Amino acid sequence: MTQTYLLPPSPIERIDDFLSAGGGRGLERALQIGKTATIDLVTAAGLRGRGGAGFSVGRKWASVRDGGAGTRFVVANGAEGEPATFKDRMLPGLLPPYELGLFATDLAIGWESGNRPVSGRAEANPTVVNNVETLASAAHILANGVEWFRAMGTHDSPGTIIATVVGDVVRPGVHEVEMGTPFSELLAMCGGPLPGRRYKAAFSGVSNAVLPADAFETPLTYEHFAARGSGLGAAGFVVYDDSVNMTLIAYELSRFLAAESCGQCPPCKQGSLAITADLASICDGGATDAVLGQLATRLRAVTDANRCFLGSEEQVVVSSILREFPDDVAALLEGRSTSARAVRVPPIDHIADDGTVTHHA
Repeated sequence: MTQTYLLPPSPIERIDDFLSAGGGRGLERALQIGKTATIDLVTAAGLRGRGGAGFSVGRKWASVRDGGAGTRFVVANGAEGEPATFKDRMLPGLLPPYELGLFATDLAIGWESGNRPVSGRAEANPTVVNNVETLASAAHILANGVEWFRAMGTHDSPGTIIATVVGDVVRPGVHEVEMGTPFSELLAMCGGPLPGRRYKAAFSGVSNAVLPADAFETPLTYEHFAARGSGLGAAGFVVYDDSVNMTLIAYELSRFLAAESCGQCPPCKQGSLAITADLASICDGGATDAVLGQLATRLRAVTDANRCFLGSEEQVVVSSILREFPDDVAALLEGRSTSARAVRVPPIDHIADDGTVTHHA
């Protein structure tokens, strides 16, 4: 049976209830053993950041500890900036917060991450940025120990993960499961597919390659999703069934990423806008086969000279859909698909105390 420790059976609204449930024991332990032993303990537990990258938390904390002079900061990231997600997202800055910090200015880049300019690295303030789930897991590790944490999940992805599932399932929701749980079991917790429908595909966020339905047995670990050519990300899943033409999904995801592109890098901004326009022309029935070669060229160029990964995300997610679902594209180009329902990438609207999610259709 799956063990859970992050999501209580009912909301804890009073500090007394929090303390009686064991809250604060992790902090107490950290204060007892000190910063070096705390980092060593989290490293030994194998905790990986739950914000999407899966980076070693112990290594991140150690890099901040060893980052030279200056005051250290910790930022708990609780942003929910991605469609289909109701948990945390890592901060998308140009300066490495673990090295320079919240208020530093890197003169080589000429971009200020805060509003208090400083001169170079002499006044750096190395900063840990972890999402809320990661920090919560770290507290439990300190309170309960390495062996307790590693008894859950897998060797390379220990512990549990909080996963959001929205889209074409009976009960969209948020569930805590052990790492290594097959994705299909998570979907079963959401009631399975809608009546009379079959699963077609899923996305873990809007920046990872599509996961087709024949890969839904993939275990929820960073390494298994990477081996399948996708990524676990922050485990915010949107699921689509066989009523959807996946070209429409490619258009919606491309439209979102094009809007999110900041415009500093013309190949990314202009390229993602052009890719979105090409996909729109296919979906509207106004394109010919020539658009496929044009799309391929633009997808290759969208990452040119980029300073962040948004162009790569555009390239990965759109290319993966075109590769996995060529018949959907052909059906639109040939006029064989005119009844597929319109879709949107669903932003979360509300989450109930029992974990049930409602989202904008």
